[in-house]
Amino acid sequence: MIIRFFLVLWSTVSFSCFSQEMLESSELGLPPDQSTCEIYSKHTEWLPDAFVNNAICACLKIPDQSNANIIRQVLIERLDSVDMTLKVKAIDMKGLLYKKEISKHAYNRFVKKEITPIIHEDHVIAYEKAGCKSDPAPYFGWKQITTRKIKSCKLIWFSIRYFGGSCSGKWGRW
Repeated sequence: MIIRFFLVLWSTVSFSCFSQEMLESSELGLPPDQSTCEIYSKHTEWLPDAFVNNAICACLKIPDQSNANIIRQVLIERLDSVDMTLKVKAIDMKGLLYKKEISKHAYNRFVKKEITPIIHEDHVIAYEKAGCKSDPAPYFGWKQITTRKIKSCKLIWFSIRYFGGSCSGKWGRW
């Protein structure tokens, strides 16, 4: 447990410095490039694998526009600020899942109860800061986004535009 705590602390501290440099060099947020979006994979030790996949796809697919770039920036800042206690608990739960000491169903219950609310709230805040006319996808959709890997990035982009998450609030548009 202590080793995991220090691993999470180290990755957060070093990552925070890295992301801070990126954020300081960007006036209107972060662009949808591989180096920006791969930041989610630096948190795989505690974030659900399905969410990491889905977040990277969404990050790459939403357009290179100021509101989308601000959303990316805010989400990355918020990711760095997640409580260390939750990160350690999430690492432990993933470990139990990988060792088959808990079922996938039990792990997903944990994700939906502990991680999904934070991820959803972070998106609400990001959309507000970006000046979006609409909210991110409804909360019930986030339960799927955080627990089910969507294999096609095109499907994620389609879902954002047509089923909730469009910044403009216009059906079929960003």
